[in-house]
Amino acid sequence: MTTHTRTPAPTARTPYTLARNTAESTRLNLQHTIYVQNAGYLLHPSLAPTLPPQARIAEIGTGTGIWLRALALQSAPQNPAWTYTGFDISAAQSPPPVPNNNPCHFALLDILAPVPAHLIARFDLIHLRLLICGLTGPDWALAASNHEFDHRARLLPSPPTLSTPTEATTQLIALAITGQTREHKFLANVPALPHTLRAAGFTAVTHETFPSDRHGGAAMRAKCTDVMVGATSMLAEYAVGKYPDLGVTGEEFAALVARARGEVEGGKAFYRWDMHVVTGRKALLS
Repeated sequence: MTTHTRTPAPTARTPYTLARNTAESTRLNLQHTIYVQNAGYLLHPSLAPTLPPQARIAEIGTGTGIWLRALALQSAPQNPAWTYTGFDISAAQSPPPVPNNNPCHFALLDILAPVPAHLIARFDLIHLRLLICGLTGPDWALAASNHEFDHRARLLPSPPTLSTPTEATTQLIALAITGQTREHKFLANVPALPHTLRAAGFTAVTHETFPSDRHGGAAMRAKCTDVMVGATSMLAEYAVGKYPDLGVTGEEFAALVARARGEVEGGKAFYRWDMHVVTGRKALLS
């Protein structure tokens, strides 16, 4: 049974710059398949052997819950007693509460707010992914030292670095990165994540990097491009709307997006990026 808890979550300290609608949920789910196919796993191979028979697994920033539900299905034969909880600051993209074989529970939680007492030291593993559009550099440090990490846990973010060769697509990406950088988010925080974990008391920190097209060749690059065109357009639109000094009108932005899509559809541009997986351990509170 997939269950939901509809308790109020605190107001986020930083705005989330992507949409929360059906189209975005579809894009996120496709993005998930890209990550899993290139990584070759749902759960890092070093983690499962360390978990107890009744492991309690959480995901923060769960979105559609696709990673959590996929892990529950995959792990059920060997680890039927594992339980799964997905947290997000919004329930807008949560899966519908329909009966199934996944022991998944979904609830609201602000990663930057004090953690409720009943969640402290509750989980054996914590998974995070794709929070670069919601957390600033200082936010990552707060999240890593927050109470929900005061137990044995792993942090696995997978932030992208965008790359493309053509005029309109390059300009669109530049707008997206400018908006995120002005809010101290996005690419600049990626290399610092292992250090952030160590500073928060994590040990055995590992950092793995691999390209988004490690497997699948041209077909994978097509999937990557499909996913990132939507993300880049949303991030650039956010930047243009929030920062008038960028000097791009609504009409100019619409024309830019159309040209960028034309470059992609004409085979003149494609997206690829580096995926980063960071793991670490932290002892349970005594």
